[in-house]
Formats: sequence, C-alpha cells, structure tokens
Amino acid sequence: MDGSTDSFDSTKDGAGVPPIAVVNFACRLPGGNNNPETLWRFLERGQTAPNTVPESRFASRGHYNGSKRSRTMKGRGGMFLEQVLARFDAPFFNISTVEARSWDPQQRQLLEVVYESLENGGLTLDAVSGQQVGCFVSSFTVDYLAIKNRNPDAPPIQMTTGTKRSILSNRISHYFNLKGPIQTSVPHPSHANFAHKSKSGWK
Repeated sequence: MDGSTDSFDSTKDGAGVPPIAVVNFACRLPGGNNNPETLWRFLERGQTAPNTVPESRFASRGHYNGSKRSRTMKGRGGMFLEQVLARFDAPFFNISTVEARSWDPQQRQLLEVVYESLENGGLTLDAVSGQQVGCFVSSFTVDYLAIKNRNPDAPPIQMTTGTKRSILSNRISHYFNLKGPIQTSVPHPSHANFAHKSKSGWK
C-alpha cells in the first residue's frame, strides 16, 4: 500500500460510469454454438470451430489457388455458421414473407438472438416495451446488399430497409419498442470509443 487515504469505489470505473453486469445473452457462432450452454461446453473443451468452407456457401476451390493474387481468396478457409441462414420464422415476428426475403440475414438473426437473450434472462416483451433500454449494434459486412445489387433491375421490395447496415439497431429498437439510445457501428480502430459510448448511454 502507498499510504493513500483515497478509497476505492467498485461501483464506478475510471470515467465515473457504473460498471456493466452481463445478466443474459444469446448467440449464433461457428462450431454449432447457438446457445450459451453449448458455447460454454465448447470453451471448456478448448475446441476450435472447423474452418472448411461449406459447399452450400460457395466452391472455395474456384476462388483459392494459393497465389494471393488480386480477386482470389488469400486464405483457404473461414469460420461459418452451420445453420441455414434462410430459415427465419417470419410469422412469429409478424413479418410478411415478402418483407422477410428483403432482409439481410444479419437482421433476421439479430432479431432472433435478441429475443432469445431476453427470454434467457426471464424478461418478457412487455417488460422492456417503452423502457429506457439502449441498443448498440456492430456490423462488419453487407454481403447481402452486394448480392442483391447484382440485379439492379429487379431489387427486392423494401431493399433499403432490408439491407442497410444502419437499420440493424433501428430494427431491434422498433420491434421491441425500446426508448433508449440506439447506434450501429462499423468495426474500426475507434471501436473502443463506440463501446465507451454504449456504456455511457446506460447511465
């Protein structure tokens, strides 16, 4: 001890913001880790998810040749979600089939995972509706938008709200009727700043 008389307050961090407690979560991760229990066992065993490209996604042999030339894959594999991304219980969320087809799979899975997270924490829709609950989302790619742009003469209905990254946090906020701050970010060196903003938004 340095003899300082300053007391340590465990209820505040260096910025004077109360610490965050993670009380529940849900997930969709490679290796078949689609719920917290499976993920926990996966980590306990020290496993690594397979990095072979599923044939249902694309034929990697046509994109990788080891040359690292432009327009070729630099690596042989990658981490993929095993479940079929097209599967989405649209009626459960009061979404029409036509509208659901316009949605980026990120939107579909995010809606499912947030619902499961609330469910895992014993929270009902009524419990969060109209409350000061924030929604902060980070998204890296917009592959679905690139795919849909291949045919600009026949875009899906509601393509703008279905494929834009900015809609991700708004989609959650709208469906669950959340009244707190919302933000969607792109992973960046300033990502720590985004996390800080998210934490500050919970004060």
